[in-house]
Amino acid sequence: MFFELEIRPRVCDTDMLGHINNTVPPVWLEEGRTYFFKHIFQPPTSMPPLLIRHIEMDFKAELFQHSEVLLQTSIKGFGNTSVKMHQEIHQNGRCCFIGTSTLVFVDPETRKPCPVPDSVKTGFAPYLLV
Repeated sequence: MFFELEIRPRVCDTDMLGHINNTVPPVWLEEGRTYFFKHIFQPPTSMPPLLIRHIEMDFKAELFQHSEVLLQTSIKGFGNTSVKMHQEIHQNGRCCFIGTSTLVFVDPETRKPCPVPDSVKTGFAPYLLV
């Protein structure tokens, strides 16, 4: 199952050719992750701190300003201290961008990696890709 978020591209998101600039989809992925976490953790402050460890991006097709995009977020898997997220950006029924992010949970005091909390695994379970 995917968590979905609709985004309306802005004029300032485009380049001179009318395409969405290549710097914009990573920003949308961050927005999608933020809304995903807020959806699962109430209040959002109950979410343990995370740091981005790695991001992969695959541009599949052009994105344009005048059509909304659908951002889908799901969980690809867990490590001992990390979660791997899978995100797709669709426009006009076509997958245009795929992003994968590895995020590491950190202890707020020591700022060192810590095990993925059981509450996170439970909250993310409905969105785990099988």
